[in-house]
Parts: sequence; structure tokens; C-alpha cells
Amino acid sequence: MPLTFGEAAGWYRNIVAAGWCVITWRGADHTVASAVIVDRTTALPAFPRYERLALRVIGINEFVWLHDAPSSPGGRRDSR
Repeated sequence: MPLTFGEAAGWYRNIVAAGWCVITWRGADHTVASAVIVDRTTALPAFPRYERLALRVIGINEFVWLHDAPSSPGGRRDSR
């Protein structure tokens, strides 16, 4: 995910503080954890070509890489 406002962004600080979060994408909830900041070179291959161009043009250099959590809090598996 693009880290447009840097490490001071509230959403990023909340994920780091909690250690995990739930992201809803295309109608499905995904429990993710282990937020890691990566550079543009590492992140851009994950984006479609038009988004890569836009991210370069607006100068986004940091991204957050989130990993699948082994299970949701409370023992419930995430739905995929």
C-alpha cells in the first residue's frame, strides 16, 4: 500500500501499534500483520503499469508491505 504521508500517517501507526489489521478488498476481509516499509523498487512490480506510472509521477517512495496473518484475533481464520 502506498505510504503517501510517511510513517506519521495515523492508519500506519495504528497497524504498527496493534500488530495487525483487517483490510476489506473486493468485498472480502483479509487479516494482515507484520507491516514493513519497503521502497519503490520493491513495491512497484505489484502494481499495474498505469498505477506504477502515477505513483512515480506523484513521488511516492515508501510503501507498506503487509503479510497474511496466520489467523484472526479470537481464533477465527480470515475469509478469502
